[in-house]
Amino acid sequence: MSIVYLNGHFLPAEQAFVPVFDRGFIFGDGVYEVLPVYGARPFRLAHHLDRLGQSLAGIGLTAPLGAEEWGTIIGELIVRHGGGDQSVYLQITRGAAPRDHAFPAHTEPTVFAYTQPLKESPQEVLGRGVRAVTLDDIRWRHCDIKATALLANVLLRQEAIHRGAAEAILVRDGAVTEGAASNIFVALRGQLVTAPRGPSILPGITRDLILELAAANGIDFAERRLPHEELRQAEEVWMTSSTKEIMPIVALDGQQVGNGTAGPLFWRMHSLFQDYKRRFRAGAAHLSGQKNLPGKHTKSRLARRRQRSQARSPLRISNLRPRGRGEFHMGNPHDPSRAFDPNAFPCKVYVKVLGAQTIRFEALAQGIVSRHVEATDLHSVSRRSSGAGHYLALTFTITARSREQLDRLYHELSENKSILVSL
Repeated sequence: MSIVYLNGHFLPAEQAFVPVFDRGFIFGDGVYEVLPVYGARPFRLAHHLDRLGQSLAGIGLTAPLGAEEWGTIIGELIVRHGGGDQSVYLQITRGAAPRDHAFPAHTEPTVFAYTQPLKESPQEVLGRGVRAVTLDDIRWRHCDIKATALLANVLLRQEAIHRGAAEAILVRDGAVTEGAASNIFVALRGQLVTAPRGPSILPGITRDLILELAAANGIDFAERRLPHEELRQAEEVWMTSSTKEIMPIVALDGQQVGNGTAGPLFWRMHSLFQDYKRRFRAGAAHLSGQKNLPGKHTKSRLARRRQRSQARSPLRISNLRPRGRGEFHMGNPHDPSRAFDPNAFPCKVYVKVLGAQTIRFEALAQGIVSRHVEATDLHSVSRRSSGAGHYLALTFTITARSREQLDRLYHELSENKSILVSL
């Protein structure tokens, strides 16, 4: 019997009910998240919860649960369904209230979660690939919010199925956005291309991992506008999602893509992705080969920030001071009264880094952190862009296990020339 989570309770799915006036039912007023589980471990949980938080903020709904609470709920669902590989679905609506378009003054959100088995696509299926069609993107203008109101996506996907295809590739203003239920990549003249982040696409977790793997393994890529005409010239086309991972598209609008089978770049990325999953299952997943990622910092402002960062006192765990109960952040190393208690571990630490706003910098920073922090100890990653969009600040919320662990982490961050500031 399937067990689900609903508003603080684990219960059989047959006994789970929501009020008929729930705004998720009446208006589609809610957001959701889907994350894979490999070997009973939630995959990239911090990234998924970060995106869930951004979706909640996008609809003006306060997060009802924190990262630790979500982790407990997800972990309990995984255990109750036997571990292994699963797909976890999370949904939050604005709750039940009399029908009115305006937000109700006082409602409790409805929080729902369930899990189901996740099966990997066999090699022969990947080799054959799937068919897709192109359709006009008729969705709303905030596709970066993972909203439960998916009627446009449903209609587009159904039209694709009616035409004998597995997915609809959406085109808006003459350029590819994404699929009805996936992100889209193409291989074009040796370069991997995907649409840039923005309100026209969902920032896919699998999409971002593919870009990180490309950056770490010397695969040329670009996040840019992809005209419809270039899609038709592509040597390879892929669809990606958390549950389908990477799937080659071998025919588009009835025309063969490339040689009509999965291409060489797909198989290379598939191999890198599966290797990352194997290491994740073993608790050792991190992006390899990132130490020499190029960092093109040509602006004088960037150089000045780097110089100021290098002129500061060396970054040491002894510079930490209490922020709150069980939480620490950088303090004044010259104030002995604020000395760090070496027996305070484990504790929550906020690791902040600044660099150029590129996927390469983000992949580099995440790779360094993952080398020193177990996946279960990385609780969230928040991102903040500078006003002009040139720089990106990342804040990693982690559980630190020892003084030596943080020393090693901060040392590698401060030694890397692509990271301008680390706090």
